[in-house]
Amino acid sequence: MAFDLITINPYSLFDILALAFAAPLGVAFYAIHWKITRRRVDLAFAHLLACAALFAFAALMIDNAAAPFPALVWQRGIYMVAAASLPLTIHFVYAFINYRAPAARRMLAALWILAGILTVLTTSPQFLHPATRVRATVSWRNVAPFLPDPGPLSALFFLSWPLVMTYALVALWRYRRTLPPTARPELRHTRLLICGFSTMMVTPIFDCVLAFGMDVILPSPSLVGIMAMCAPAVVSLSEQIVQRERLKNALSSYVAPHVSAAILEEGLHLGGETRDVSVMFADIRGFTEMSNRMAPEDLVKLLNRYFAAMAAAIFRHGGMLNKTIGDGLLAVFGAPQALDNHALAALRAACDMRLALDAVNAESAAQGLGPLRIGIGVHTGDVVIGNMGNQDHVDYTVIGDVVNVASHVEQHTKKVRRDILLTHATHDRVGGEALVEAVEEVRMGTGDRSVRVVALNSLGSGPSVSSPKRSHY
Repeated sequence: MAFDLITINPYSLFDILALAFAAPLGVAFYAIHWKITRRRVDLAFAHLLACAALFAFAALMIDNAAAPFPALVWQRGIYMVAAASLPLTIHFVYAFINYRAPAARRMLAALWILAGILTVLTTSPQFLHPATRVRATVSWRNVAPFLPDPGPLSALFFLSWPLVMTYALVALWRYRRTLPPTARPELRHTRLLICGFSTMMVTPIFDCVLAFGMDVILPSPSLVGIMAMCAPAVVSLSEQIVQRERLKNALSSYVAPHVSAAILEEGLHLGGETRDVSVMFADIRGFTEMSNRMAPEDLVKLLNRYFAAMAAAIFRHGGMLNKTIGDGLLAVFGAPQALDNHALAALRAACDMRLALDAVNAESAAQGLGPLRIGIGVHTGDVVIGNMGNQDHVDYTVIGDVVNVASHVEQHTKKVRRDILLTHATHDRVGGEALVEAVEEVRMGTGDRSVRVVALNSLGSGPSVSSPKRSHY
């Protein structure tokens, strides 16, 4: 029998340990790339970890081979994996330092050609040939009695490997010197990678010297290199998990928790789409005069309390807090989370915001502060919404005429002295749910264009929010 699981020697546990580290980490980085980040560096690191796992598995097979030919097959597999690791290592380094010059593509093409040549050469008897003798019985100094003997062509691999690793180390070292002291995560990752690649560079040489120079075959030093490469992988993975939780918490400040979870699951990609939504603008009346009377610290505390109450009302009805600009806010209903009736959800949120403001004012009155007054404008229609910017900075933005109209409607609340105004486009979506009152049309700045609006007095499924006698103006 060429291989018997029962004959696994104690040193195979070292192979199994390296395999147990590299394989799950490789799967984790593949999952991170495809499900979350879509970054080149995560995919390149996953490729390297996959090669490390294959190397550890082949080493396990060689340690337990019971005949020369199976050991030869697995040793060839190790060299093939190592040959593929040469361009994959440089690809990872380029992705890590974000180097995309034309020279990088030429370098990678040359390394892939070299890897192909080395892969073909591994099948030649001049590269490897079966062991001509059984080295010894398995003992503390000999764990692979049928390790194949190298041929003269194997010198090409042992020449190429340190050259490529040296190139990778020089690139990482030069990148590290360009980093400012404040870039702590990048500095930490770079140092770990330099240590890992340094170990990977020297361990195959130790393998060769021990096995064929001293005739001692201890657990493969190359597996120590694999373990060294797993260290930065563990650190990077743990930090990405922490960053994901922080991003989830940050997103929860803009959208409801289940919406932020959906965004994290699907990922953020540049591009927009046309969506039918309801857009809401809200603004504090007399904010400039109030800010001049209050101390900055008190003003910030008041605004934080106000925005927390408004955001809670918006999230409660499935909306997204898209932006806060000074004392104003922009909310969207119907994206990214689809709603059955986003116009009705926006009006319900407006009612809750008006009631939440009463609670904020009651707390402010207890501190000797004056009441806040707000105006809310809602408009419904098609907008372009999505992630806009570049790969380094992405802003989830809504643009279109609907946004402009909603802003003008909100500003119109000052003129007609009403709390909540909505356009006829929004009113048509809610039917008999809303009790409204006609007010003066909104003039859209330039030209003769005007928009018909109504004031919201109450909702059929909600409390009264405003009336001519209950105006805060």
